[in-house]
Amino acid sequence: MAAKGPLREFGNDPVSERPVVAKDGRFGVYVTDGETNASIGRGDRIEEMAPERAYELLAVRRDQVAAKGGTAPKRRAPAKKVSAKKSAAKKSAAKKTADARSPAKKSS
Repeated sequence: MAAKGPLREFGNDPVSERPVVAKDGRFGVYVTDGETNASIGRGDRIEEMAPERAYELLAVRRDQVAAKGGTAPKRRAPAKKVSAKKSAAKKSAAKKTADARSPAKKSS
């Protein structure tokens, strides 16, 4: 599946000096400069939005992130499960079932 192109381009952000575009994401339309993402409010329409409003939304978002202690941490890859523990558990379970199936020895 190919990535969708931007819905609209606003020019370069005066703060980051990066091109600002509007995109349609999982949670709705947002503006981004490639580093900072800012959601579009219900009152804003992407077709009628001035570039200054897009820059303002990004500035507000940067302030929110800075107030929380800086940039958001990158997501880590999920931890891989160690298969050695799993196979050891299977072997011991198999051993127990084998013992249960073997006939009991009779003492003479």
